[in-house]
Amino acid sequence: MVGTGYYMCLSAESTAIGFDVLALILKRKFEWMDVAVTMGIINVTVLLIGLISFGIVSVICGIFFTVVQSFTLKLALKYRGGLSINENK
Repeated sequence: MVGTGYYMCLSAESTAIGFDVLALILKRKFEWMDVAVTMGIINVTVLLIGLISFGIVSVICGIFFTVVQSFTLKLALKYRGGLSINENK
């Protein structure tokens, strides 16, 4: 399942040492932010920056899979009951 690794890490309030770190930092600072959507935006931004190197077809495929991953992660976190960021950790 796409996004399962991120779901497992985020549900344990840990990280996969990727763009999820930035999304978790932003979530801690701005509680209203959605981690799945933030990760998707970060990933699409990186893909667009790599447009010159990788070409349009690769970037379109990457954006498609990013949308699928973000959607799957959002659903997984929703049915789990959300994501709480513990300030004491």
